[in-house]
Amino acid sequence: MRRYSLLLVAALLAAGLSCNLPGRTPSSPAPRYLSPVPPTSTPTPEPEQGEICVWAYLDSNRNAMHDDGERPLPGVRFSVVAGNVEVGEHLSDASPIEFCFLNLPPGAYLVQAEAPDSLEATNPTTLSIMLGADESLPVVLGFTGTPPAIDGRMPLAEAIVGNTPDGQTLFLVVNGQLQRSDDGGQSWNEVGERPPASHLVVSEADPDLLFAGDGFPCLRGGPSAPLFISSDGGGNWRESPGGADLLPTAAHPTDPAVAWAVGCDGVYRSDDGGNTWQLQPAAAWGLYLPEIVLPVAAQPRTLYASGNSEGGSGALLRSDDGGDSWRVITEELGLWITSVLVNPDDPDEVWFVTPAGVWRTQDGGAAWSSSAAGLEQVAVGDDMQFEGKGLYTLARAPSGLLLLGTARGVFESRDGGSSWSPQTAAPWGQEPVSHLTVTAAWPTIRLWAAAESGVYIYTPGGP
Repeated sequence: MRRYSLLLVAALLAAGLSCNLPGRTPSSPAPRYLSPVPPTSTPTPEPEQGEICVWAYLDSNRNAMHDDGERPLPGVRFSVVAGNVEVGEHLSDASPIEFCFLNLPPGAYLVQAEAPDSLEATNPTTLSIMLGADESLPVVLGFTGTPPAIDGRMPLAEAIVGNTPDGQTLFLVVNGQLQRSDDGGQSWNEVGERPPASHLVVSEADPDLLFAGDGFPCLRGGPSAPLFISSDGGGNWRESPGGADLLPTAAHPTDPAVAWAVGCDGVYRSDDGGNTWQLQPAAAWGLYLPEIVLPVAAQPRTLYASGNSEGGSGALLRSDDGGDSWRVITEELGLWITSVLVNPDDPDEVWFVTPAGVWRTQDGGAAWSSSAAGLEQVAVGDDMQFEGKGLYTLARAPSGLLLLGTARGVFESRDGGSSWSPQTAAPWGQEPVSHLTVTAAWPTIRLWAAAESGVYIYTPGGP
């Protein structure tokens, strides 16, 4: 991708050349314009006029140049002034196309950019420009930091992970960086580059202890996948000596030395902060590939683990001795398990999600009930049609409100999962929601929803 910097703007001004930004090709959508000159019906010829095009991006490597992969940055306010008169202003959004101030008479202009306090410019934000006749001049500015929420959305964020139920410590992955908040998301600080693997687990007992891994692609095969550990909140990472090919899944609620991961042959536990891992075997892992391990907050030696088979069926297992032994507590299902949720105060109340509905037990798995009432438009039915359907992730608010991320937004249940209704007022609309986190941090209970267009911050009604 062509790079643009302040030096490029200066060179263009000196040479009297015009230039377009990335994405402005004959087949690209037309740029957006703001014209300071009203249309006229007089037939007199108009003088030659020029344009100034503005664009902001997140400068993740801080080199003051727009590089491949650096995304457009919303929330920067541009203004263009001629003499003492403001020609116009524009608030940047997530569009990859520059915004142009059109029909500008040749002359001197002042271009200014104002960004939120959470962002720091890597280029000067006040530029004096001499615009010639029929010229098109780009002003491309880079910023670092954490983009602010816009209409309840952090548009460049890819994932949100919390370490405690109160949600005071949160980690945010955004455009190549790992950001951290210790005040429930009110403010953010960059702690380093994005984790070296996609799946991130934060210790509840020690918010500076993080695990990251991709796991080995058991059914497809491929190169070995390291498991990484950070002891300083994500600033630095090292490979776990005994964690190769393991996917980290959970950390002990109160003991920072204990964590769990899954491999192709079963569940593994570490008792030394992730340096070494021991297999916790079970006969079921010969039939099901383990994917989720979930300790109970009130009773950490009680664990639930789910696995899915290559044929598409799933099973849920329970351990009451920290994973030393396991037993299957579900009959074979017709569809795999996508999410597991445990009541943090009651180890016997458990839910799990399949593409067809939500299952619940209140006695530790002795009896189960399932329901898809209200989910008919998003749950997979007997026709096994998956397009536009899917139930992905389950979360619970302190009040007991259940929240279900689906292929078409979020649904909620106020009766333990017996019936569901869509959150029609939610800002993500009908977007797929792949991850939900509920926090009880200041100022109120928050729902963090990871959708295709970013991470949304939402206060669900009534929890």
